Amino acid sequence: MRKPPAIETSGTGIVSVLSVSPTEEVHFSLQHIFNHSKWKLTKTHSLASALAILHAQTTPVVLCETDLLPGTWRDLLEQIARAPNAPAVIVSSRLADDRLWAEALNLGAWDVLARPFVKSEVFQSVSAAWRHWWNRQERPASTDPGKNYRNPSRFLVNFAGRTGDIGLAGFLLSNAAKGVSP
Repeated sequence: MRKPPAIETSGTGIVSVLSVSPTEEVHFSLQHIFNHSKWKLTKTHSLASALAILHAQTTPVVLCETDLLPGTWRDLLEQIARAPNAPAVIVSSRLADDRLWAEALNLGAWDVLARPFVKSEVFQSVSAAWRHWWNRQERPASTDPGKNYRNPSRFLVNFAGRTGDIGLAGFLLSNAAKGVSP
């Protein structure tokens, strides 16, 4: 099994992140944080230009401001939801409260970051989002019995017409009950 490269895209050592915000202050803050890494920050000011960039190039992580005028982070999530290699979306807001956090996660965002940005939080969130995106690309879900590429220590099994995943002990017990030896 191949391990993920150390937070990179296409073996180049560079993580590509798209910042979507109508304000230069947000872009400047993120650029200041990213200047101390090999990460590449692409900046855009609108939902339309963000979608054009996402259609033109693979971008693993998007940092999106809550209000894009016209549009919001919800519109971005809705537009990219069905893309085969959809990026992980991190929502940012000066008013990042529990309600926004719960709504964003329930609608499919990866995380919510409060502004002003804290460098360690940005690095942790972007790193985790990138790993999540990479795992979706490299280990597609499988419905083949005995194969679970998303978590190789677990096994997909069929119980009375329903597929579920179990650990190694459960897999061995279910095979023993069927009379199958390991």
